[in-house]
Amino acid sequence: MGLWLPGKSLGQQRQASRPSAGIPPLAPSSQAQDACAASCSIPTSPAKPAEARAAAWRCLREGLSNKDADHRIQAVYALGTLGVQSVPRIESELEDKDSLVRQAAAKTLGDMQASQSIPSLQAALDDQSAPVSFAAAQALWRMGDKSGTSILVQVLAGDRGRFTPA
Repeated sequence: MGLWLPGKSLGQQRQASRPSAGIPPLAPSSQAQDACAASCSIPTSPAKPAEARAAAWRCLREGLSNKDADHRIQAVYALGTLGVQSVPRIESELEDKDSLVRQAAAKTLGDMQASQSIPSLQAALDDQSAPVSFAAAQALWRMGDKSGTSILVQVLAGDRGRFTPA
């Protein structure tokens, strides 16, 4: 006998669908992820929005300072959804030790159309990592700044190192 759930619209019952056999179960989360989630618990009470906002910003700051590059990348992308107030924090990640974080920062600034970041993105054109300089060139191009055009042309012509689109 299967699991039965009440139907929402007609008060009928229907059998719950079984998980697909081809889909593996979720892997247990790592201790690092658990620690991050625990330290970033955000209150859900609508009566305390200021407390929730402060906790969310604390979680993002912790994400940016995490030793795991994937956490820093996710924090950069999350900050990109918050608007102009997060631009300086994202810009600072153009100096990260990990090229994937720098690439994510350049892409995010371009996606945000953060024109105040043009000087920082122009400096990122000289990054030792080809994907970072390519992401910076793309970001600048989207904002109407053509200073990275030569990098885009070199990549298209195959004269510049391999890149991984962000």
